[in-house]
Amino acid sequence: FFPGAQRAFELAKSGSIGRILEVVSGFHHSSDLDPTKAANWKRLNSMCGEGGALNDLGMHACHIPLRLGWKPSRVFAQLQKGYPQRPDGKGGVTNCDTWDNALLNTWIKVGEHEVPMRLEMKRLMPGATNTWFIEILGTDGGVRYSTSDTKALWLFERGKEQFWKRTDLGFSTPFKTVTGGIFEPGFADVIQQMWAAYLMERAGLLNGRFGCATPDEAVATHEIFAAALQSQAQGTVVSL
Repeated sequence: FFPGAQRAFELAKSGSIGRILEVVSGFHHSSDLDPTKAANWKRLNSMCGEGGALNDLGMHACHIPLRLGWKPSRVFAQLQKGYPQRPDGKGGVTNCDTWDNALLNTWIKVGEHEVPMRLEMKRLMPGATNTWFIEILGTDGGVRYSTSDTKALWLFERGKEQFWKRTDLGFSTPFKTVTGGIFEPGFADVIQQMWAAYLMERAGLLNGRFGCATPDEAVATHEIFAAALQSQAQGTVVSL
């Protein structure tokens, strides 16, 4: 619900960036680089399933692509585990057997064209502190946004010379608040937007505005993740 994410979504939906050439969407953080961080249920297959980082971070990476209708038809996964053991929080150690980093190289259909899309979910990404990002490149333009710089929206402009242009976005959200447009949105503001989206959709008043992830989108992510686990196990491309 950050303005930059909404702008990226609207630009992709509008078709103004031409034929889509490639898409990258992901969610990174780095706290698992600390070997003293205690294991919790997210790092145990018995508690969270084999998917690990896929189940933990995956919906964040998939939400906007799926909302745009970009569900992968084929997946090749590269999954990686981190520390095999961690403190158990009770003075001992426990085995950690989930996947911690995931790169999903996929194909999607956009119009009449097949397009490569990479989905990234990483719990061991040096320097990242809960960073969500998306990049969509087309023949006539492109857009790039990351929560590591929440106000900055990057737009690609194709001409005789080619430019990436940065603009600082103000407070422009799907659901209006008392905050003026010149101000800067923060995490509390986008949580408020998420609640507004949920409540308005529940009341049937969403009226075309961006809504929360749907049950169908959640099912689609698990279909993608199941294919990714199969791909990793077999070392092959898996069709959905």
